[in-house]
Amino acid sequence: MSHAQAAAVKRRACPGARPAPLWPHPPSPDLTMRPALALILLTAMPATAQPLLSWPLGPDMQAITATMACDNGSTLSVTYLNGTRDSLALLDLSDGPTIFAGVIAASGARYAAGAREWWVKGDSATLTDSMAEGDPITCTIQN
Repeated sequence: MSHAQAAAVKRRACPGARPAPLWPHPPSPDLTMRPALALILLTAMPATAQPLLSWPLGPDMQAITATMACDNGSTLSVTYLNGTRDSLALLDLSDGPTIFAGVIAASGARYAAGAREWWVKGDSATLTDSMAEGDPITCTIQN
């Protein structure tokens, strides 16, 4: 029995039944509208809008801010967020604020953000960018 014959038998047995769809799961109008809605919302945002990150700190989190004087003549503002499980370093770099996540270090405290590394040992720190040419930047605490 062919597919068409089976469908005809089914229609006679169940007169109100709809024929089987050719595509097993037709797209829901709700699902097809979501990407379009997201695209509309993204294009409607002003070009100068800055994303805002808000994160509640746990009771064990400690925030420490330091100003660093660097060997290239720049000054960096660094905020360290340290907790029992996680640690972050927020650096205000020349191309904008960057969030570095704490990673395993043999000594000192090491943070990474993409190709960049911020390694703190005592009162000094080194900023390295493995994708950029040039030497690492060494900084020391000012305050």
